[in-house]
Amino acid sequence: MKLMTPFGKISILVDGKDIEYLPKKLDLLEDCPNVKGRYLIDINFNPDGKNHDISCLLKDMKNFKSDSASGEDVQSITFYNHDKWALEISVRGEQWIYCLKDRKWQVDDSLWHRDYDIKYSKNGISYTIMPETITNKYIFLIAWIDELEYNDSSFARYDELWKSSDVDYL
Repeated sequence: MKLMTPFGKISILVDGKDIEYLPKKLDLLEDCPNVKGRYLIDINFNPDGKNHDISCLLKDMKNFKSDSASGEDVQSITFYNHDKWALEISVRGEQWIYCLKDRKWQVDDSLWHRDYDIKYSKNGISYTIMPETITNKYIFLIAWIDELEYNDSSFARYDELWKSSDVDYL
């Protein structure tokens, strides 16, 4: 089963190949009344000592703009279409954190417990699994809202979307 959104179906891929998944519908947050959908996708993947990518993509999406954001141990990508819908996908982790592990003086040491990396693409976000990775559970949190445009000056609706897709609010 694939999750249907205002941007089309969500695809989960492992190394570029579609896999089946079961989206879990989440309750909407009380202080986010304008959010129209909120789902969690859990992926269990047993690392085998090789490089892999686990991606959450909107493969059929057309005519959109996007923006990425990061927080403490959270990465997200937001998509906006011409019908004033916005959708955000968030993951647990830091982009490039694993690649910079030998430069601890540059980043907060509390983030070094991740053994994978995060990668953005044009139409989604991925976990990058490396030979040393032992983590076996990966989550994608997806939320969408209407009446929100790219570079909208009204932050209230964007704040609802951000909070609803932030993995810290699971």
